[in-house]
Amino acid sequence: MIQPSNLRLIAAIRARLVWISIGTAWGGLLILHSIAHHLNWLLLHLHWQLMLIAMMMPSALPVFRSLKQLTPRLIDQIGFIFPYWLIWSSFAFVLGWKPFAHPGHSMNSYAFPWLLWQGIILVGAGIFQFTPLKQSCLEGCRSAVSMLLTYYDQSIRSMVGLGIRYAVNCLGCCWALMAVMLVAGMNNIVLMVALTFVMSVERQWKHGKLFSLIIGGLLIVAGAALLALPLYKQVIA
Repeated sequence: MIQPSNLRLIAAIRARLVWISIGTAWGGLLILHSIAHHLNWLLLHLHWQLMLIAMMMPSALPVFRSLKQLTPRLIDQIGFIFPYWLIWSSFAFVLGWKPFAHPGHSMNSYAFPWLLWQGIILVGAGIFQFTPLKQSCLEGCRSAVSMLLTYYDQSIRSMVGLGIRYAVNCLGCCWALMAVMLVAGMNNIVLMVALTFVMSVERQWKHGKLFSLIIGGLLIVAGAALLALPLYKQVIA
């Protein structure tokens, strides 16, 4: 039987390994951006997997920690995590669109239609923050630990179902914010760090719902400014 002191040591090692993996993912993204300006299909999906670890893992850590405490069975843990990974990985098919396939050429480098597109996406993402769907999915993410404790019945089937439910809530909560990053360019590390912070605060801070509305307002203002920029240039020309 493993002693309590050894269990604490194992838990501490696991926690450090998780944060090391997150740091490694950020380092991998920096290296990938510096050496690859034109990504092929394989590098695109490698880029997306690194982004999943770097951006989504910090906000999901409380849920994964509770999962390990709830069940020591590896098959149950995989049953919960695999749907999460699969659903978010499927989002990578969007990356096949040409502007995303070249992270060294964000939409900032395109002409006015892309500027218009950026403004529309920002305004749309901002409006989405105020919708019942966003708030419902955000509540699902914020209460995921309670969901695990309430509905897990010690079967792999229930764990897979809970994993799907959590992944769908997570995707519904964050897809618009991720779309903002894709439109701005996948090489924008500063924006990636900012969005990681936003998604973590939304889910973990006690005032996360209010924070999500503030972010929505800021996105609408930023998008409106981009949409108005061409008109302003015409006026002063």
